[in-house]
Amino acid sequence: MKPVHSLQSLLSRLQKNWPEAQCAETTLYLSLNRLNAHLDASANRIIEEHNLTPGGFDVLNILRSQPSPGRMTPSELKEIAIVSSGGMTKILKQLEEKDLIKRTAHESDKRSSYLELTRSGKSLVERITPQVMQGDRTTLSKALTKQEIKQLSDTLLDIVNKLEETEH
Repeated sequence: MKPVHSLQSLLSRLQKNWPEAQCAETTLYLSLNRLNAHLDASANRIIEEHNLTPGGFDVLNILRSQPSPGRMTPSELKEIAIVSSGGMTKILKQLEEKDLIKRTAHESDKRSSYLELTRSGKSLVERITPQVMQGDRTTLSKALTKQEIKQLSDTLLDIVNKLEETEH
């Protein structure tokens, strides 16, 4: 992904034309957004080749990460995926239509159901995920060493963990 205007040119224009808006936090925010856009562009190409949406891929990954029997309620899934209720409904419908997930009855709550991967859903997510990971690796290695990637990963994880601790 080659943006029309580089981040550096945007930051320079901010400094020149609106210096009050130019600070470390602004640079961090804009840098994280641009990095996310680069990683998404790489991942989305792979995901779309397999006729999935990014949200659908996330749901398959979340379900695959669960301990056996690998199931969750739609509400639990929505919380982890950080998606609106309507957005989650749309994603789940698409995945069910493609026979990648299935619903099973909830033992104690008849109003609810569990979601779990089908055999084809599990197979698909296990084929796509290594490709996405390699795309991320390729993208990041254009700018960072393996050690720098690890340091950045650790730092960002630490930040998110601390922020999430203060929210609870």
